[in-house]
Amino acid sequence: MKRLISPRLLIPTILSLALFMFLVGLSGPDELRSALMLTPAHVGEVLGLACMYFVCKGVAWYLLLRRLDVKASPSEIAFCFSGGEVAKNLPGGAFFQNYLLNRIMGAHFAYTAGASLSMMGLEGVITYILLLILGLPHVPGLRALLGIIAGVGLAVLAASWWWELPRRLVDWGRAHHSQAIQSAAVHLEHFIRALKTLAALHLVTPGLLLVGGFLVAQALTLYIVATQLPIPQLTVIPSLDVFALSIFLPLVFPFPIQFGLSELSGMAAMMAYGADRQQAIAAMIAFRVWGVGVTMLMGAVGMLVLPELLKRALSVPPAGPGVPTGPSRLP
Repeated sequence: MKRLISPRLLIPTILSLALFMFLVGLSGPDELRSALMLTPAHVGEVLGLACMYFVCKGVAWYLLLRRLDVKASPSEIAFCFSGGEVAKNLPGGAFFQNYLLNRIMGAHFAYTAGASLSMMGLEGVITYILLLILGLPHVPGLRALLGIIAGVGLAVLAASWWWELPRRLVDWGRAHHSQAIQSAAVHLEHFIRALKTLAALHLVTPGLLLVGGFLVAQALTLYIVATQLPIPQLTVIPSLDVFALSIFLPLVFPFPIQFGLSELSGMAAMMAYGADRQQAIAAMIAFRVWGVGVTMLMGAVGMLVLPELLKRALSVPPAGPGVPTGPSRLP
């Protein structure tokens, strides 16, 4: 309970909810009602796209964990992935599935977190490419900004490789007198080793296809919601563009949770396509309900249909960091 009321969790949550409620207040009630009231046919389409999202994302995470040689059964991986979908909008929720893996089978949290970060990295690559190709109407500086972001990112990676910064940081942490810093260095070492293991072309290619699949499913859900208003300018391709920006900006400028920030980014992109402010806000809020809410509900169902694992997750005390396979030191 103390962790749930920790200021590190409460403050970002309150700020995000405040931003979200502010956007709800700016939306027009008629527009919001229209965006939320999907026809039965559209509800069926949204459910089908949610299944596509769930399958593509779940298979991608499963493949990454298999590459890391995590000895978890398919049911354990499915349970932990479902839990991650339920908690994905909470502070640190992107790594909640790794916490569950640690509780259920003792998998090293930092080691399996490499799979979750790799998923986010693939999302960033795909949305970056989409934004670079499509741009945004009336935002001529977007491609230049994307070029700067890519340049800074590549420069940081090159400097880290040239000066062996990860290895130096791990060695410094291991030699430090503080036990907390020594423990952090061990976690960092396993996390870096996981990322190195996952950096393989034969794994990146199917990963991009699967991540692209679930991103397209979400973008199409946004398009279906937008047709309820309607927003004539927001056809399928602009919907991909809007959704890409709503994902990319929170990844590049990370806030503890995306709740509210994604809506603000998507609203700005829709307005660039000519939608008025109230329509844009209503569409993004409705997408949060239908696009994100349905997948969270599916995640909750996925946990409930595996009661034995749910019981283990609730009753077993948190496991230690676990011991991943492979060498204990960085090369």
